[in-house]
Amino acid sequence: MADDKSFSNTSSSHGTQTPPVDDVISAMSAVELGPSPSALYRLTLLQEALNQAKEAFKAAMGDSADIQTDDVWDHLQDVADVIEHVKVRRKKPENQKKNIKAISCSKLKWQDMVRFGVTCTYRVAADRILALPEPSVYLVPEFKAFWNTREEEIHGSLEDVHLGYLHPNESYSRSLIDRLTGYGSRWTRASEVGGSGMFVAPEIMLLLVGQRPEKEGGDRLTIEYGNYETVLTGRLDVLLVTMPKTTMTNKVREAFLSQRSVYAAIRACTPGSLRNIRFIALEAKPQGADLEHHLPQVLGQSLGILKFIKSETISWCISTGTAWIFGASQSTATEVRVYVGEVISYNINDKNSIRQVFKTLMYWATQEPTKIIEKISPNARVQEIVV
Repeated sequence: MADDKSFSNTSSSHGTQTPPVDDVISAMSAVELGPSPSALYRLTLLQEALNQAKEAFKAAMGDSADIQTDDVWDHLQDVADVIEHVKVRRKKPENQKKNIKAISCSKLKWQDMVRFGVTCTYRVAADRILALPEPSVYLVPEFKAFWNTREEEIHGSLEDVHLGYLHPNESYSRSLIDRLTGYGSRWTRASEVGGSGMFVAPEIMLLLVGQRPEKEGGDRLTIEYGNYETVLTGRLDVLLVTMPKTTMTNKVREAFLSQRSVYAAIRACTPGSLRNIRFIALEAKPQGADLEHHLPQVLGQSLGILKFIKSETISWCISTGTAWIFGASQSTATEVRVYVGEVISYNINDKNSIRQVFKTLMYWATQEPTKIIEKISPNARVQEIVV
């Protein structure tokens, strides 16, 4: 049993001691959820330590614990639940030969892609991605009209963000992304292409949608491929949801607006209506980040969202706010194909480059991912994943 002094190196306003929450979080994050018995033993000890730390924290803080403290412990308890889930899965006789592991999407690396059936990527040139919207005759006139009336406003909005940040960190990137997706939501609401409009759902937990309305999420999101079983954890920065104008999607839209929850919207869907809704997984990274390095994260998230929406194809993008990679993932019975565009960027002072990126984002938001794949796959080149 751990001594209470293990959690008592920070003074509180009451003169009592509080546990080092950051240390506990670091310990939880550092645990390797691998298949070895020693790892399972460490997980068991860590879960016990979590429970002890929680009690020590309550004793030290009393009524002074604020909502941020509650959020910390909710997060730690969530990690403990994942630990328990993995342990239970490994104990089942039918899983003795399986490689079962829990991975946070933010920790995914290229070598982990084999767990999902991704052995190579299909690379698409940036000029091919930028050229995609032009053949869509029905899209161009509406888009041009919107852009011509909003160009100065959009540029000024992005410039405000650019001038307002001394240090362009991830918050800066998210602000730029928020501005573009906000105008995208306006355009889709005013456009026949956009149907009922594009909704922005931030911070989506990677959970299967539960059927009980009081539960925001549901069961653990697990991807199985061959001998691998991977429990994906973490959050997606943004899920963009665009709905065409149909009787069913009007009900989904009402559910989304009334409860402000993408989970509620998905519960309101029939399997058939889900296929008519466009979902884009969007991940934000700080300025200067190597987007190629972070691709495994958004690829894992996109495959998690595929299970979330019970589909075979999904569009996605990863961005620093100014630099973007657009792509799509397609799951088949034998493999997962991932189409990755080259980086495209805009300069804050170049309105034409902003227009190109915004138009591409809107194209990704309004088109079926299967149609996007059909148009880019003939020009894609295969690149094997080297780890």
